[in-house]
Amino acid sequence: MGVAAPAGTLERKGSSHRPRTAERYRRWQRTRRDSVARSMIAARLPFVAVALVCATFGVYLASISGSEARLDRASTALVEDRSADALAELDGLKGEAGRRAAGPRGYAYARRGQFKLSRAAFQKAARRDPNNWVLQRDYAIVLLRLGQRAKAQARMRRARSLNPRMPLPPGFVASK
Repeated sequence: MGVAAPAGTLERKGSSHRPRTAERYRRWQRTRRDSVARSMIAARLPFVAVALVCATFGVYLASISGSEARLDRASTALVEDRSADALAELDGLKGEAGRRAAGPRGYAYARRGQFKLSRAAFQKAARRDPNNWVLQRDYAIVLLRLGQRAKAQARMRRARSLNPRMPLPPGFVASK
């Protein structure tokens, strides 16, 4: 039937790529096993990367929706005349939500009578949204309450230029 292989060699069964000695054969098996493992890892790597990106994006979206919810709760608290609750919701907001919180923060401080803090918040909000006539008007009112009449008149002129049909609040005189 078959001829016996000489001692120290292995039979070749259809593959001319297998080494002849047992030690070479074991090395060849390890190399093949390692290369198969590397190729399996390389094949799965894009899927792992996509999963990681999706998870990170999900965390980002969750943090954004949490910030948006806090802004909504703060606005509701302001409408219900709960300025302390509004300030608590606005405290610690970061990023875009933190920048958008400047206007509501200005209103909350003004309701509490803290006009210096209100002025700082309205200043940030007016810088962020210079074409918002409501912010400009309310910033002017806060400036007037602080006794800064010239700055208040300039802000009110800016608000009137954005909305000429806006009625003047008490304490302001129409200018031509």
